[in-house]
Amino acid sequence: MSLFEGFEEKPPEIRLRRYQSECLSAIQAAQDRGVRRALIVLPTGTGKTTVFSEATRLVTENPAATVVILAHRQELLEQAAARIRRQCPGLKVTVQSGSSKAQRGSNVVVASVQSVGRGGSNLLDWMNPTMVIVDEAHHAAASTYQNFARRMGCYEDEGPFYLGVTATDNRLDGLALSGSDTAIFQEKIYQYSILQAIREGYLVDIKGFRVGVNLNLDDVKVKGGDYDAGQLEKKLNTEPVNEAAYKAWEEAAKDRRTIVFCAGVSHAENVAQVFQDKGVPAAHVYGDMSPEARKRTIEDFRTGRIQVITNCEILTEGFDSPEIGCVLLLRPTQSWSLFVQMLGRGLRPLAGCADGVDDDILRAARVAGSAKPNCVVIDVVDNTSSHLLTDKPKGNELPSIQKLADLPSSLDMEGMSLAEAAEQWDELPEEAREIARRRRTSFSGLSASLEQVNLLAELDVPQEADSASAQLQWLKVGPMEYVVNLFYHGGEEDRQARMVGELDGSWRLNLTGRVQGMGMRDQWFPLPADVTMAFAAAEAKIRATFLGTHLSKRGAQWRVTGITDAQRKRLITLGVAESVIDQLANSGQAQGLIDRLTRGNN
Repeated sequence: MSLFEGFEEKPPEIRLRRYQSECLSAIQAAQDRGVRRALIVLPTGTGKTTVFSEATRLVTENPAATVVILAHRQELLEQAAARIRRQCPGLKVTVQSGSSKAQRGSNVVVASVQSVGRGGSNLLDWMNPTMVIVDEAHHAAASTYQNFARRMGCYEDEGPFYLGVTATDNRLDGLALSGSDTAIFQEKIYQYSILQAIREGYLVDIKGFRVGVNLNLDDVKVKGGDYDAGQLEKKLNTEPVNEAAYKAWEEAAKDRRTIVFCAGVSHAENVAQVFQDKGVPAAHVYGDMSPEARKRTIEDFRTGRIQVITNCEILTEGFDSPEIGCVLLLRPTQSWSLFVQMLGRGLRPLAGCADGVDDDILRAARVAGSAKPNCVVIDVVDNTSSHLLTDKPKGNELPSIQKLADLPSSLDMEGMSLAEAAEQWDELPEEAREIARRRRTSFSGLSASLEQVNLLAELDVPQEADSASAQLQWLKVGPMEYVVNLFYHGGEEDRQARMVGELDGSWRLNLTGRVQGMGMRDQWFPLPADVTMAFAAAEAKIRATFLGTHLSKRGAQWRVTGITDAQRKRLITLGVAESVIDQLANSGQAQGLIDRLTRGNN
């Protein structure tokens, strides 16, 4: 029997978005084909709670069905319970957390994983749930989640349906969260990306700025897949770094409600003080803060009495404030989960913008025309570490705004929005994309060097010469024109052979060189009309005329060695951008480009 009986979208006051309905259909389809443990990935701000609340309502259409929802923070428990009560009127919803005890006979129990998942716990053993839902499921590998899942029989064939919902399916330990029978979840049955949500007007666009500071994080230890918190805070919590972060904020987002993610409690306090000293209303929240004081501070932030709020991993999950217009990431991380959670705090549109419009284009235009058309994200990064220019530092994929759209982390967006950058990237030729993948650059830098980049595609042996089994390194410089550099030998320099096709289909060979004390050699020889025979005849004439042509052979050893300093200097003198030089594979390609820019156009 299907997990959902009579799949309908109700109650009427809850109007599901298209992708939310697709999620529910994916759950039903997965259960129908025998999947017992499934994962859904939805960005922060796109209604994960709405989806699993609706899944709960559909399951409990069967009066005998029960559901357990696991979460790890009080805010998440309260949000889940409140939403299910609203979305599922008539159900008995109770909470198991601390002094709150779930009641027998409940249709739904929202439970703190710390209480029900600790070793030896027998809490909720009276339940035989039809479905177990894990909120923020990227935490599902933790022992508390695993203890409860095994106790409820989630890994057994006849156990409850085990559903994970998260904004990111990246685990800190690098292992897959889904994808096999041995993984925590057998399948990732639905995923909705941040970029897609932006394009469809369910999230605001991102304007990214990167601030490089001298941190040198290379010596910071990595524990559990991310930087050691204590060592990281010592690196970050300095006056130069905090001042640089403030200056970047002042230039890019000084009028925006801002959330700042810091490396530690003291760091959060000091950063808040920096803003206060500049006359900006700011405050920090921390773990040991009394619930009343934290609630009051957050309320002051939401209402605008406080413009900037700082924290250290307190407001990463379960904190929703659509008024946030800037996210300041003053806490470098190697964790995709943490990065996406921090970023997601600022991507919600203002209330009323995203709903009530069925057309994606109109919805996106409505959000773009609102008082919050985008979110400024300022990412403070280590500008000295060797891994800054790579996509996989220390074995992990580098978290960055760019990677949300499959752009290279090293590509400077220069304040361009994520959607704009993704659109421009799609229009770039592959040669330009390859530059961006291999070195730090920007869209403007790519545009400036594209004309020279196009030359790189013409440095290999032309196909017609290769088909003719030519032995020399011919370079195509025109539709029917080829040259080969023959190098200095025996008192003759600037030696070059040029094979030219005429309009009547015939070919001619021109040999030039400068003989010391005797002036220039300039000789022309007829060649066969067939291009294959023309290359063979040209090379025979070259060998008969010039001695010492071994350096010009395609297989010469020097061609596969690294670019020399002399070649690099020569190319720079010829006006070649360093971004282009960095794409040259070897000394042979470097010489080919020099030949093209000097002799090739004579």
